[in-house]
Amino acid sequence: GWSNAAAAICLQAGVKFSRIERADSSDHVVFLIDDRFVLKIFRPSRACFERETKALEFSRGRLPFATPEIVGSGRFEDWDWLIMTQVPGRALTRAEFLGLPAETQLRLVRHLADGLRQIHAVGPEPFADDWATFVANRSSSFIERQIGHGVDPKIIDALPAFIEKHLPRVPLGPTVFLHGDVH
Repeated sequence: GWSNAAAAICLQAGVKFSRIERADSSDHVVFLIDDRFVLKIFRPSRACFERETKALEFSRGRLPFATPEIVGSGRFEDWDWLIMTQVPGRALTRAEFLGLPAETQLRLVRHLADGLRQIHAVGPEPFADDWATFVANRSSSFIERQIGHGVDPKIIDALPAFIEKHLPRVPLGPTVFLHGDVH
């Protein structure tokens, strides 16, 4: 299974560990290695490995807050993988967030927005401008991904009309540095 693959990848990368734990993830297979590293095994159909690798390399040392650093990368049975440092903290579930006092929710959202502002302030010149292709690819697979996440069928039924109406509103420029994951 995936746990054996994760252990083999760590061995291949020379990363010693005492505990590997499967993490909740949406599109790829993710493991937490002790409290030090994250192993992300990329689904080949999404073509995210190169983009995420470039984003991590690009953000290294450019931002005033911690970002993961690449420890190793490679291929395992036709699957690309990255091992990166684990940024301190833990995932906050939607239910946990909604259970927080409103002032705390607002403080967290402001902090997140400030971090995103700082990310967007970094020029995206090292990246190819493939935003239009990215939007087209993601919009074409959006409904299937939502079905896979167990979204309510009533919402699924409404999505095609919503996408058709609102997709033309998505700006295709100017390009800014964006990262699809907000942790």
